[in-house]
Amino acid sequence: MPKKATKGEPDKDLYGLLEVSPRARKEVIDAAFRVLMTTYHPDKKGGDEEVAKALNAAHAVLTDKADRAAYDRRREALGGKIIGGIRIVDMIAEGGFGTTYRGEHLLTGEPVCVKHCSRVSPQDEQVLIQEAKAVWNLRHFALPVMHDLLKLDDGSLALVMSYIPGPTLEQVVKKAGRLDAEHVAWIAERVLNVLMYLHYHGVVHGDLYPM
Repeated sequence: MPKKATKGEPDKDLYGLLEVSPRARKEVIDAAFRVLMTTYHPDKKGGDEEVAKALNAAHAVLTDKADRAAYDRRREALGGKIIGGIRIVDMIAEGGFGTTYRGEHLLTGEPVCVKHCSRVSPQDEQVLIQEAKAVWNLRHFALPVMHDLLKLDDGSLALVMSYIPGPTLEQVVKKAGRLDAEHVAWIAERVLNVLMYLHYHGVVHGDLYPM
């Protein structure tokens, strides 16, 4: 029998309640809800009104784009958790594929960067794995080192890379203002250098945009 859940609470497994993957599409969630309600609807023989209410609440959250996004953010938060021998310290940034954290290796105490790819669909997992393999043994001053690729309990993937301290270029510009041509030139030179290095090793960067 599905576990009962309160709407939107991160400690309640709404996906488990509906017996679907956390990365399930809305159409899959709708289908699972309809099937489960054929069993638990109170009008059905042997139905369960409390379970049906919980199913309705879970379905309402997971089929509303904003509510699901908010629930996922709370559910996926790794702050303070330990994954694969890494203690998650704090969040660095959030993006379209998931959230990036600063972590600490439990044995060495060394800082690491953990990119939790929680919003990568199961269909695209192999693409992410191939991308990790492509840079696994590459070493360049402008590239973080790939340390590990973890599979978490919910099926999502997490990349463990070297942590590079310091402000981002955006933070520098916000603090110091517009960069002069000389600074822009040496930054561009280093970007071109690492792209040449990647291309030499058969890696084509597919996510590079002008600012």
